[in-house]
Amino acid sequence: MAKKSNYNRKKELIGKSYVNGIKDESGNYAIRPLNEEEVAFLEKFNDEFVSGNFNKDKTDLHYPLIKKNRKQVRLLSIELVKVSKELLSDTSGWREMSGPERKAFRKRKKRLYLKKVAIQEKLLDIDIIHTVYKDNYARGVDVSNYPKRTVHISDLEPANFIWNEEDGIHTADSETSLFERLKVLNKV
Repeated sequence: MAKKSNYNRKKELIGKSYVNGIKDESGNYAIRPLNEEEVAFLEKFNDEFVSGNFNKDKTDLHYPLIKKNRKQVRLLSIELVKVSKELLSDTSGWREMSGPERKAFRKRKKRLYLKKVAIQEKLLDIDIIHTVYKDNYARGVDVSNYPKRTVHISDLEPANFIWNEEDGIHTADSETSLFERLKVLNKV
């Protein structure tokens, strides 16, 4: 992978094309330029929610919400660890179990798994910092988000990618060709 590619991808996500305003064909502003306060807010927001750089103090945008949820996040995290350990440790004698014991065992495992998923979903809702970190990590490892780099990784079978042309004709092509078309469309 290209050096600094993750940094460059984040720079693309931040997109500041409207900061200085956008003009229509007549030269009139369709979107007015942002004032200094709005630019500062945008930079702070992008620094926190795109780059994942939190100060973890009152200067963070969502600090009151983070502070309010801190205790609940800690308790849910502890509960998640307990449930996960219980799920992993309970593999006792499956072969020696009778039919009803296996059924009870599966029910218990399913209940624990559903409890774990519910805790994880709740944490996604209230743990802002961890959710931003997870999203940031996902963007960094998602190879399909980087068409500039994936063009050279592999070329799949032409029939795998089908789309409608402007005249309504179905066309099939390779992944590389599709990325090239996207580059032209997006002027990359």
